[in-house]
Amino acid sequence: LYSTETVHIRDVFAVGNLVNDYRDGELDMTVRVTFPGNAEPGWQIEAQLYAPSGKPVWRRPEVVPVHAGWREDPGRREARLQKKISRPRIWSAEEPNRYQLVLTLVAPGGRTVEATSVRFGFRSVEVRDRKLLINGERVMIHGVNRHDHHDVKGKALDRATLRLDAVTMKQFNVNAVRTSHYPNDPYFLEVCDELGLYVVH
Repeated sequence: LYSTETVHIRDVFAVGNLVNDYRDGELDMTVRVTFPGNAEPGWQIEAQLYAPSGKPVWRRPEVVPVHAGWREDPGRREARLQKKISRPRIWSAEEPNRYQLVLTLVAPGGRTVEATSVRFGFRSVEVRDRKLLINGERVMIHGVNRHDHHDVKGKALDRATLRLDAVTMKQFNVNAVRTSHYPNDPYFLEVCDELGLYVVH
């Protein structure tokens, strides 16, 4: 259970694409903000991007106004940002480099209302000439199916068990996992992103 301010960040989408023959990155960010009624002007999202090393990518945060947007609902607004990133460290199963985007919701008077973050990688996924290409390179899938199951805990898996599943796959040179038939705990997907596993679900 958790509670939020009346005006709060409803959802965050951050995608790191590759452009210029896979040399440069392009951040595509959408932040959805919910209001109790019609939104007053002046709300902003401050965004700062951190490299895998932990250092900030930009000298100062990007300031993005919260505009009318999603489905023209008066109580829902969006802040959108598209920005080129020069020669980012690229995400792959072999080198799962992840960036962290820290987002702050700021009220018209300058008060910080909420802050959150999301991790993602700059990567490209294509199917061309019947080949799966990750960042322009052909990839051979060595994958397994996975079910939520434990010999003692049954279907009630804890985070340590979820992480152990992913670590064991990496130790046996598995690079992909199919989350069979039902959604997995979002934590498992986060671990796959962190360790470098392609996910089919």
